[in-house]
Amino acid sequence: MDKHINPALKNEYVYLVRTMRSSALGYDVPLPPENLNWQFFLELAKYNNCICLVYNAVSALPEQYLPPVDILNSFKELNGTCIVQDVNQQYELKAIFKDFENEGVYFLPMKGTVMKDEYPNSCFRHMSDADILFKVEQLPKVKAIMERHGVDFDYFDDDNQYHFEKKPFLFIEMHSSLLNHTDKNREYFLQIWNKSVLKEGCKYQFTMQAEDFYIYQLEHASNHYRKGGIGVRILLDLHLFVKNHTDMNWAYLNRQLEITGLKKFSEELNKISQKWFDNCDFEVLSPLEEFIFLSSTLGRDEYYYAVLSLEHRREQQKEHKKPSRLKFFLSSVFPSKDKMKRQFSYLEKFPFLLPASWIQMWGRRVFIDKNIRFKSGLKSRINYITDEDERYIETMMNCVGLDKK
Repeated sequence: MDKHINPALKNEYVYLVRTMRSSALGYDVPLPPENLNWQFFLELAKYNNCICLVYNAVSALPEQYLPPVDILNSFKELNGTCIVQDVNQQYELKAIFKDFENEGVYFLPMKGTVMKDEYPNSCFRHMSDADILFKVEQLPKVKAIMERHGVDFDYFDDDNQYHFEKKPFLFIEMHSSLLNHTDKNREYFLQIWNKSVLKEGCKYQFTMQAEDFYIYQLEHASNHYRKGGIGVRILLDLHLFVKNHTDMNWAYLNRQLEITGLKKFSEELNKISQKWFDNCDFEVLSPLEEFIFLSSTLGRDEYYYAVLSLEHRREQQKEHKKPSRLKFFLSSVFPSKDKMKRQFSYLEKFPFLLPASWIQMWGRRVFIDKNIRFKSGLKSRINYITDEDERYIETMMNCVGLDKK
């Protein structure tokens, strides 16, 4: 498992952050370093889902500093697709929100749906799906409105998310709660309706107070951090939100961060954000900074499978059994009841349905999500964790104050 970026490509990672910083925060467009590997730089921008942010800066470079024509054309084409996706998403969501409001559906937009408004241009903040909190008793009304807009109900994830889609660009997750039933901060975030306020001029659309939105963003980031890591864009989201909301009540915020166990996580991410986006300091990179550089927007597969492998090893040792690659492979294909309960809550009452949950999980991945990568998935499942990997995972958790779930 990679633990350090390639020193020969450090300039490309740094220039990615500097171009994102330029577009999001209004700094002058930086000139590229000499001999920049433009192909790798393009792949980094795709890996981090920040094409529009980066292209906005790169396209403004003096002609002699522009990337090669083929790279620039690739950037331009990808940027065009991102803009079309953004325009489509904004148009469809505006119409759906209008009907929610007119027909008395209580709803609260979350995550990227809100963060888009924090950027100078909504297309700068890529959004794969729109997340919306709603009251589950209003599901029939929600389904009827979605159907009128040509948005099909896809599936319920058996915990707290109802998935809708209108291909090719609109994917909506309607959440009955902010966290699922296994998350330790679930009860804390169940209070969010009481803490939120009506959006100005609305009767049914709610919005979180800035402090609570920031806490939830950190909670969401911490969950991804534990499972696979977080990338540059999450740091930029958090940094930009703080910059845009200078009147946040930090006394209240710090108390809530202590309650939720996110204070150190917040502090460490803020240190890096200030170092990168305020001071543009990349001279010496900490292990945490390299960890973020190596992660895509919401983590990387090899780290995710290393975490699963570590969980397997500890479960086996706890039961005084010897861990093995074969056992790990089988446990990753057919997870334990405790793991499956995180996704399929019916197993709490009906544990004998565990085999059915495996069929449901793989059926969804193969036929609905269509996110199976057989070659890389097989490779990841047979690459067993080493002692060095275990120490690395522990270090990455401890340095931000998170426990391994």
